[in-house]
Amino acid sequence: MESLVDWFMDVMVIGGAVVGFGLIVGLIVTSLRVGKSQKAANLARRSLDSFLTSSHTFAEFSAGGAALAEAVRAAVTATEADCGFIMLFDRDHPGRLVTEAVYSVDDNDSFPTETLLGEGLAGTVAHSGQLAHCVRKDQANDSFRELPVGTKSAVCVPIRNRLVNEQEIRTNDVAGVILLVSKSSHTIFQGKHLELISAMGALMSMAVTSHWIGVHHRKTLLNTLILMSTTLEARDRYMTGRSQRLCELAMHLGRKFGLSDEALDELRLGMLLQDIGSIKVPDAVLHKTGKLTQEEFDLLMQHTTFGYELCRRLMMPRGVLTIVRNHHEKLDGTGYPDGLKGDQMPLALRIAALTIAFDAMASPRAFRTALDLHEILTQLNLGAGSQFDAVVVQTLRESVDDPEFQRIYPTLINRTTINSEAAA
Repeated sequence: MESLVDWFMDVMVIGGAVVGFGLIVGLIVTSLRVGKSQKAANLARRSLDSFLTSSHTFAEFSAGGAALAEAVRAAVTATEADCGFIMLFDRDHPGRLVTEAVYSVDDNDSFPTETLLGEGLAGTVAHSGQLAHCVRKDQANDSFRELPVGTKSAVCVPIRNRLVNEQEIRTNDVAGVILLVSKSSHTIFQGKHLELISAMGALMSMAVTSHWIGVHHRKTLLNTLILMSTTLEARDRYMTGRSQRLCELAMHLGRKFGLSDEALDELRLGMLLQDIGSIKVPDAVLHKTGKLTQEEFDLLMQHTTFGYELCRRLMMPRGVLTIVRNHHEKLDGTGYPDGLKGDQMPLALRIAALTIAFDAMASPRAFRTALDLHEILTQLNLGAGSQFDAVVVQTLRESVDDPEFQRIYPTLINRTTINSEAAA
């Protein structure tokens, strides 16, 4: 009997151990499932957060380098990729895509700088207009030749611009591509990830389209303003070609001072538009050969503020607005309309003010002939340090022998040579 009881107790112990083990296994499995579910939930949450962040980024999209870099960073983060890049069509070479922005988690990846339409993964998607997903199965896969070292899988999504129908459009409405790379041994670009990537591609397409609408409208308005400025010059035979000369001379001096490309662009545009406000000044005042009355001079001076308000409403860059409003300022504060003085005048404005004065003296007027180069430089020297920046004056003096300067003012050089020979 005791042996039976002992056997029964042994069975109970063993059974309890088995049940206990089963419970432990069950708990572990449940724990793993919960952990996996929690991990999936955390991943989904991170993806959603990144998607919302990228949505905000695309809403603020301006197609500049910083905005594009932030957009590709958001896309890489949302999809848990390792790196990615954005390529857009080169408007000067319609069959070529150029890399505009890149992002890498470890900052050690190299990316293609350009590719041709129909070549590689990016070129193929740009040509077809369809999403493409590739997995590396062998080292000879041509689709991976352009991609960073260690790429295991990649997905490329077209960026569309449905409003462009001019020469820069290819065989479809694709404006570029966004390409994401994974170096993981398993493919992450599937299922929900592909849906997310497609959605981000659609968002970026909307952002690019919106941006290019703005660019197109801005370009149209700018061309209209430049045409208006040119038309203003046509009202006075002494002013023909003035804006172009001002622009070229100012750019020549700006390069000598090492101005950035952005500053040079603003200087160029400012010089083309600096007299746009004259459209509100009567011809009787603009073309008067005699001395202006104080009332007429006050009206003439308002062309600076008229032009400024016109360009401000079109959201021109600050550098352009400064030149349009303040190109008649003087270093000693006696200019108009704001009486800027000394350091209140940025370098680009000092270049603009000197350029305008130089061209005025180099060009004939109804009441006088044009001055020769020696006379102009003498007048500029007299104004150096008071009306003009002395360093800018000296830079101009050193530029008169430059081929570029002589191309801009060929008649001035010829006239000065003739006068010198006559004096001799």
